[in-house]
Amino acid sequence: MHIILKLLFTVFLFMPLSFQLQAANCKDVFPAAITANAALSQRLIYNFPEHYPYKNFKKVFNSNVDSGDQYYSGRETASDINVSHGSTTRLYVKGDLSLIKFLFWNASVNEQGSPEDLLIIIKGDLFISEEVSINALIFVEGNVTIEGDPEINGAITATGSVSLPGDNQTFDANAVSAFEFSTLCSISPVFDHFEISAPASASTCSSAAVSISARSSSGELVTDFVNTLTLNTSSGHGDWALNGAGSTLVDANGDDGYAQYTFVESDGGVLNLSLKNTHADNLTVSLSDDLILSAATSSSIVFSDNAFNVVADNPDIIAGRDHLFSIEYLKMDPVTGSCGVETSFSGNVSLKMSYLEGASHPVTALAPSVNGALLLNNEPSASNVSLNFVSGVSDFTLTSSDIGQYLLSVKDESSGLAKDLSGAPLLITGSSTLFSVRPFAFYLNVPGNPVATDAFESVFLQAKAGQSFEVSARAVLYNALDDMNADGIPDGHDDLDAANNADLSDNLPVPAFGQEGETLTLSALLIQPTGGHDPGLEGNTLISTFLNGTGASGEQVIFNEVGIIEISAAITDGNYLSASGTVYGKSAYVGRFVPDHFEISANQPLLSNGWFDRDGDGSNDWSCDFTYQGQSFALDINPVISIVAVNDSGEVMQNYTGDFNKLSSGDLKFVLSDNAAPSSSQSILNSLPLLNITDQGAGFVDVSVADLTDVQHGITYIKGVKAQSGDEVFNADFSIRFFQALDNTSPTLLVVSEPGADPSAPIEFASTLLNVFDTASFKNTDTNGDGEGDLHQDLIFRDSDGVCYLVDSNNDGVLDQCDDYVLTGITGTDIRYGRLNILNAYGSELLPLSLVYKAEYYDFINGSSGNAVFKVNEQDNNSASGCTGTVMTSADMLLSDFQVNLAEGDITDTALTVMTDGLGRIVLSAPGAGNEGFVSVSLSVPAWLQYDFDGDGSVEGASATASFGVAGGREPLFFQRESYR
Repeated sequence: MHIILKLLFTVFLFMPLSFQLQAANCKDVFPAAITANAALSQRLIYNFPEHYPYKNFKKVFNSNVDSGDQYYSGRETASDINVSHGSTTRLYVKGDLSLIKFLFWNASVNEQGSPEDLLIIIKGDLFISEEVSINALIFVEGNVTIEGDPEINGAITATGSVSLPGDNQTFDANAVSAFEFSTLCSISPVFDHFEISAPASASTCSSAAVSISARSSSGELVTDFVNTLTLNTSSGHGDWALNGAGSTLVDANGDDGYAQYTFVESDGGVLNLSLKNTHADNLTVSLSDDLILSAATSSSIVFSDNAFNVVADNPDIIAGRDHLFSIEYLKMDPVTGSCGVETSFSGNVSLKMSYLEGASHPVTALAPSVNGALLLNNEPSASNVSLNFVSGVSDFTLTSSDIGQYLLSVKDESSGLAKDLSGAPLLITGSSTLFSVRPFAFYLNVPGNPVATDAFESVFLQAKAGQSFEVSARAVLYNALDDMNADGIPDGHDDLDAANNADLSDNLPVPAFGQEGETLTLSALLIQPTGGHDPGLEGNTLISTFLNGTGASGEQVIFNEVGIIEISAAITDGNYLSASGTVYGKSAYVGRFVPDHFEISANQPLLSNGWFDRDGDGSNDWSCDFTYQGQSFALDINPVISIVAVNDSGEVMQNYTGDFNKLSSGDLKFVLSDNAAPSSSQSILNSLPLLNITDQGAGFVDVSVADLTDVQHGITYIKGVKAQSGDEVFNADFSIRFFQALDNTSPTLLVVSEPGADPSAPIEFASTLLNVFDTASFKNTDTNGDGEGDLHQDLIFRDSDGVCYLVDSNNDGVLDQCDDYVLTGITGTDIRYGRLNILNAYGSELLPLSLVYKAEYYDFINGSSGNAVFKVNEQDNNSASGCTGTVMTSADMLLSDFQVNLAEGDITDTALTVMTDGLGRIVLSAPGAGNEGFVSVSLSVPAWLQYDFDGDGSVEGASATASFGVAGGREPLFFQRESYR
């Protein structure tokens, strides 16, 4: 017969089936139209999948959602959200959702359907404007704000707060009952009976430990049991007290054995009590629960005036550490009723010692030992421990290599140190209170963790911000080297310093941890950057399954930011069984976490027109809307691309700043690509622009190219000496490519011509871009094993950590390929191949002579087809637009090469009219009778209007011949002029 018995008392439950509740029973999740601060039993069980193409609600119009499980990103929407009627839709929304009115549109959810068609689970906050109508069941992992009095049919449950709604919310219990929740609810064991654990003997001088647990028909612990119990003792004696944590125990009258206790969810189905009884009774403990008509009675507890009392020197008992206990022989004086140690009890005593398992003790737990003797969980057949008592007290050492919940039972039936009135040996029994042996700590391991300690160390390649990773936790035994101050806490695990943690990787496991029903919850603390955004851990932060003391989260833990963290594991309900100590477990440094990718947008610079400082004041006098080849032009604003560091859900990584911002000017290059240059011309940059990077903070970075607005030193098309096919008028079209600085020499040119290229497509190295780089440096990968590099690197916009600009390469809605970023559409000016020409003129030496000069450009005769010729550039100093273009003055004119009878000084006056609509006039005064002859008239023109008029392969300014009184010979000529139209 066991020295200590446990009664497993089972009664059949006379209750309706509906009372056999589930943990997170879906019918209980939605008990009313609006529910705030949902308890654990009112929460659904779900995960948001990672690496999944979350859809987006439309801003306005209709968002039609398919049936089944659908995944959307949170946003602000005025769209109607429609689902198929008569089928089940479970809509998972990752992020905050705001249902609003916008202009003429107003969000409505399943307006024409039934609430039983739609369940919405929101991982974030919910905002509902007053004009919204909803037919759905909604579970919100956050707070709910209801503006005004929207119409809501169904139910809303939130884990956080809910602002006070109006009166237009209707609870639909039928929809709750009818909805197909699928796997959102997990079935927990159904209550069947109570189990009472109590010692067979106790001292009237101390308390007896009594444990009560709620059990299923198969003996499983029912952790969500809640109700009020009534306790009694058969003798009507005794006082009750909580032994450890608990909620409300009511013991109104002293020494009557009666009390009431209300189970709450945090009890986990277990109640630990102590019963103090000063009467030498043989009693039983009974309990009842009138609500569910269940009752139970314990085995007999013998309270004796002569008993052992077993006390731990330190109530924090740790697996793997030796613990000192004392055992004392207590005796009550039958006359005075006072209790004390019987000091005459001395000598070596052979005892029967065993341990009695508590309600939460795992059946697989290894047995403890006392002074090296392994204990049994029932009374041994013979004495197994010998202790030396001195004045009624002895010490012993308990050693445990596993966790557990039990009390120690002691019996002396033969020593004779205590005798009855007849001199026969007195049977002395006793026990300790029920105590728990906890793990020393938890060793946490994160596979792939590079253990970076600052922003300059390695990246966690297996898990960027927002991506899932695994955390394993192993309950470990005590090692004194990890607890130098002997406080039972692994050194450094109870502070905020991730650098000083005792290394628990070599500690032995606690085999039975997790079999008692305890679970671990993971949390995280941001270590770096200091003061940064700390979202904590997301995903599956619960570890509930253990083997040999080790459990894992699976690859479902998420840290949704940039930085370095420390992960902690803690007992989910806050305490380990009834143990007094806290179990710590920390990972030290985890990370570095980096963004998943970059999102990039840009401003839209346009091309300004040409530069011409005619008056030498340093400012541009050119206001026409075209530019000549050879004339400098530039951008109206400097290009700026705005980079946002995001996770794979597009959430901004606020910590991507300071040292954690890995974009620097040394890591990036840019190439200005000309997508429109003719084959006969090439654009160049007149000065070297600079690339600047500005950390805007909170995950935003600007990359700008400076000095491209300097028109005087901007971009120039190199003009050929002769007009050729391709020099016809074209619209300048540039793009700028930003990419990672590769191991190559600097470009020899910063403008790359790409005739006919698609400016939105990546440049292949086989094209002209390759020409501006050192080819050998780009051939950096040996693909055929010949010892030489033969594969070109790709152009990719990325930082020094490899975080890149991500694009959807196959248009399937999923970002899947790193690429360079191309700022396109830099247009705004027509490019013309121009020259300034002067026409010959003939006339009488008795009259002034007028020569026409004109600005010309090369273009097709008719539209874009046919031959090309030089045409008058009517847009130069155009009278309609009023633009100022090419301006010539008399100072630009030169007369030379006087021939026949015409000599220098014969022409006493010259005049030059300002060109209008591409035409101007030079007027020479009459040289007079007898001064006939020829003179060369030339103009000093800007370089972009020079031309190879004489065909010698070099350009020169415009010139013409003025003939007075002769025409190619000696014959008199009264007047002749060439046509200029």
